[in-house]
Amino acid sequence: MIIKNWGILLVDDEPDVLAISRLALKQWQLYGLPAKIYEAKSKAEAIEFLTTRPEGKTIWAAIIDVVMESDTAGLELCQYIRKELKNPLMSLIIRTGQAGKAPEREVVDKYDIF
Repeated sequence: MIIKNWGILLVDDEPDVLAISRLALKQWQLYGLPAKIYEAKSKAEAIEFLTTRPEGKTIWAAIIDVVMESDTAGLELCQYIRKELKNPLMSLIIRTGQAGKAPEREVVDKYDIF
């Protein structure tokens, strides 16, 4: 299989955050290959994308907001990717505007986030 781009899934319930993330990644490349950006606005939408769409199998990294439809929706998504999808290779990058909801060391260890 020849890789033509790096699939990146942005998961956030804030349209402005999704827009600025798309803009920031627009010219991003790794080994000369561009990013292919996909978006989900909730944990449920991300799970649906990852499990039902063919592109879901090609995601290399996910940038996930912690607080969406619940205070821990993003962390639950990370756990789903690791445990239910059994995907230890996808890079998971979490972000939040409410740092107290996701203490760093605990989150890295519990959800196997790089």
